[in-house]
Amino acid sequence: MSESKRPTGYSGLPSSEYDRFPKAGDRMVFTGEGGYEIQRKHALETFKVGQVLTVEQCEVGGWDHRIWFVGHEGWFNGVLFDPVPKGQAPWTDEQVTKLNEYQACDHALQFTCPGDNACPSRNLIATTEGWVCACGDYTQDWAHEGMFHGAPPNPAEFLFGDSAKTRDKNAGRDE
Repeated sequence: MSESKRPTGYSGLPSSEYDRFPKAGDRMVFTGEGGYEIQRKHALETFKVGQVLTVEQCEVGGWDHRIWFVGHEGWFNGVLFDPVPKGQAPWTDEQVTKLNEYQACDHALQFTCPGDNACPSRNLIATTEGWVCACGDYTQDWAHEGMFHGAPPNPAEFLFGDSAKTRDKNAGRDE
């Protein structure tokens, strides 16, 4: 269906109820369960159970909701999909870049491996499948939502201006 002919979405529901439906950019995981048999069969021919998809558009009707996904033609019955919790892997390449920017930041608390001090570097590394430690013994599949914005502003710069950059470089040195 062409972009100009897609329905705009009408729910007739109070806005508080409409908020529970997916919006463009939300990620959904295909469960392969629920819906009408013909709709489920079509979805099973298109997706793998457990596949994570990005919502392009959602239309809410009186009896159901239809979802269009980025890179896929046509709509699918929304009951065949569950939302991926915010911060939950898998992550996009852009999200991985932002998470690793956060991890490289010297003024924020990084995620670390809970293993002993034998790890070469206890800081976790973001991948599309989640966090991994260089030791190979630890993985994690979630991140705080704010970490997806990359490195946070340095609070010392708000207090001390440009001198905070010099102070950070000299931290721990005897003066």
